[in-house]
Amino acid sequence: MHLRALSRPLRLPAAALVVGALVATTTAASADDPSAAQRLSVESVDGRVSATLNTGPDGTLDLTTSLDGRPVLQPVRLGIVTEAADLTTGLTFERSERRRIQSSYAPGGAEKGTVSSVMDELVAVYRKGTAGLTVAVRATPSGVAFRYTADLPGSSAVVAEATAFELLAGSTVWASPYERNYEGKPQRFGPTELGGNRLSMPALVSAPDGRWVQLTEAAVRAGGGPYPAVRLDAPRGKGQALRVALPGPDNAVFDESPASVRVPFDGSLTTPWRVIGMGSGLDALVESHLLTDLNAPPAPELTGSAANWIRPGVSLWPWWSNSMASGDDYLALHRQYVDAAERLGLPYVTADAGYSSWDQLEELADYAKARGVGIFAWMHRNEFRRADKTLFDQSEIDSAMKKLAERGVVGLKIDFFDSDRADIMRFYDRLSIGAGRAKLMLDFHGSTKPGGEQRTYPHVLTSEGVAGAEGYKNGNPASARDNVNLTLGRGLLGSADATPVALSLANPLTTQAHQLALSVAFTSALTTLADTPAAYETWPGVDVLRSLPTVWDQSLLVDAAPDSHAAFARRSGQDWYVGAITDGARQLPVPLDFLGSGTYTATVYRDGGANGQPLVERSAVTSADTLTLPLAEHGGAMVVLTPGHPAPTPKADRILEAESAAMGGSARVAPCASCSGGAKAGYVGYAGITFSDVEAEGAYTARIAYLSGEKRRLTVTVDGVASPPVTPAESGRGSGDPNGWNVPRTIDVPLHFAPGKHTIVLSGTDGNAPDLDRVELIRTYQAEDAANVLTGRATRAPCAAAGCSGEMVGQLGYGASVTFTGVTAMKAGATTVGIRYASAQVRSIVVRVNGGPERVVTFPRTASWDDWSLRTISVDLVEGLNSITLAAEASGWAPDIDAIDVAQ
Repeated sequence: MHLRALSRPLRLPAAALVVGALVATTTAASADDPSAAQRLSVESVDGRVSATLNTGPDGTLDLTTSLDGRPVLQPVRLGIVTEAADLTTGLTFERSERRRIQSSYAPGGAEKGTVSSVMDELVAVYRKGTAGLTVAVRATPSGVAFRYTADLPGSSAVVAEATAFELLAGSTVWASPYERNYEGKPQRFGPTELGGNRLSMPALVSAPDGRWVQLTEAAVRAGGGPYPAVRLDAPRGKGQALRVALPGPDNAVFDESPASVRVPFDGSLTTPWRVIGMGSGLDALVESHLLTDLNAPPAPELTGSAANWIRPGVSLWPWWSNSMASGDDYLALHRQYVDAAERLGLPYVTADAGYSSWDQLEELADYAKARGVGIFAWMHRNEFRRADKTLFDQSEIDSAMKKLAERGVVGLKIDFFDSDRADIMRFYDRLSIGAGRAKLMLDFHGSTKPGGEQRTYPHVLTSEGVAGAEGYKNGNPASARDNVNLTLGRGLLGSADATPVALSLANPLTTQAHQLALSVAFTSALTTLADTPAAYETWPGVDVLRSLPTVWDQSLLVDAAPDSHAAFARRSGQDWYVGAITDGARQLPVPLDFLGSGTYTATVYRDGGANGQPLVERSAVTSADTLTLPLAEHGGAMVVLTPGHPAPTPKADRILEAESAAMGGSARVAPCASCSGGAKAGYVGYAGITFSDVEAEGAYTARIAYLSGEKRRLTVTVDGVASPPVTPAESGRGSGDPNGWNVPRTIDVPLHFAPGKHTIVLSGTDGNAPDLDRVELIRTYQAEDAANVLTGRATRAPCAAAGCSGEMVGQLGYGASVTFTGVTAMKAGATTVGIRYASAQVRSIVVRVNGGPERVVTFPRTASWDDWSLRTISVDLVEGLNSITLAAEASGWAPDIDAIDVAQ
């Protein structure tokens, strides 16, 4: 069944509409008659969802909830217990009020645009002696939420919460066994299997009549409290009951003795919202904004133009493939990732554990900034505590965040929270406030689940709390079925840093197309790619990664069933992306009725390519069509739908595939999932592998992609003349899967060719060489070459700084230009060109190829005019000779130019 067909649009009466962005209104409260206090009801604006607060004869409270007039749960037991008063029984109704809360707001996280929210609220106040309990209940078209406020004279503490959700008989639950880092795998619990389990939120519930319920909480890490995040315990012998349980100490989290779970407060305490999402289909849960509705709006400085420093995007991440990099190799490895991020057009690199000092990290941040790349720096949460191990207060966090921002990083990945305790929830709050003041973006790891807090703190781009690719490192990876259930559970709570697109695996549990589809099936405003760029740059799915949106204008559920499959469609601008994953093999129909008018080009990345890599297919489609995706067992597919008929230019970068070389001695071709073409040359000894009849002339860089779990020396020989041996660092190190023999990495070797055809041999220097994937040949053309044409003020000048070849072209101002006249292409097509430049200011260059159309390219600022960087673009070349002109705009200046590197 295609679940979007079950959704019903929200039709609001005119009086309930709010026009404009970031607007909130509240109707005047109306009081209820105390004589009607035994049953107090509230209904959603569309009339489909209702909740009734019931008072029993013994002063107990429960809440009944219904969708379309039918209950979705048994009555929910309510109340909390404090040291001063048991507020679960003996309660007397005092008063109640109702109001309608309407708002239009930016939801933050992985969502763009504006959300319109209408919540109808019932607030009932009860008393027991000198103690008061207020229960606020909100009904929306997406479900029901409630929370408590306890009011007592003096100080007290909450020692238990009575909230208990009794499921309808015959319901099925999917939830993860409770772990403090929320990295468990969802399990299915049938009607008789729930008792005795302790579960993390969210819980996904399938009622026997086909309706769906989501049990979770909202506004935990922002506002309210201080109050802990909670779990759901299923007592034995209690049918299908799930009761809210407070966490004990981190070393005894299931200890529920009053002394262990107490939550102290002075006078008044408000809990987070308990959330009952509901719908006739799973699509209602996917398209809900209930969690963000329940959170507070952001501070003014986190909105509008004041927040233009908050920039979602894709990050490369060296730790997964090489978690043991350290010292000089840590810096070298991360510089490689920065260079690759620049080539791929990705905005960020996440520098994880392993840097030796903040000075080293600052050096990396400076290097990255000159290439238009930002650095997210990993930090242990204990770095924000005092010597006595107490957590920093707000002023100390503000000071620390300011100093970190001064080091040049753009964001922090703060790890190892591993706690649901109330003090840690407030710690999240202080960290979020401090980072916002310092203009640092955040990624929380080892963290609790989100609850819509991205509305309050839009600079918290993502958080973990999910079983991502890191599971391969610790021997507990997520299966295809796990991924399906996670996207329908944790994935619906907000940005999930699941680190998708893991390719370099000896024992993958999913296909590569499945891994690619995870980047759409999960959402994350900061999407951290697991693998090495050397695995991506020649991979069939690289074009998707280059342009992958991380925030979406619209999200729809195409089709899904827990334990089976899930397919999501998400829109960014006019483009649609479909991410489909499955456990078992299936033919998945995808109706395209969500498309706009006209013809779209569908680019499908699916199972079935050579050596396990994705197969890429293109076709013209309209909204009247249905795509049928053949999904392999544990497989998936990504579909990119773009308006019109874009004709992709064939790639023309010059790559010598190792598996196509002549194998010498013991060398032989072996499969390699993360290698270009899905294969590599292994067991390469003294005889090496030989590339014959390689046409080249002039200065080149041979970018050699290799795989090695240990240091092995490599010799490159051209026409019988050996270059000095090189010793590449291990391509990958660390525990679990992957290891260095699965992970490609690159090393650059300078070569010079006389005119003609050549023989290139790659061999071991004193034993076996690393395994070899490919050689990319990149020719360098110097700007000062006498054959180049300079116009206007352009001048050849010496340059002695590191990174410059000794002479450059400067004074490129007011239309002045340098034209590289002899750029040779072995074949026509899209070619990668790197422009070596220096510029102490942000400047632009007008690029023309073969006298064709102009293209303006912006260049980031380098540290000084003696600091040389690289800006990579793609240009279309014709076979044979080409000219590339770099010119200043008519009314400004361009950077100084040293050379261009052409991948042909």
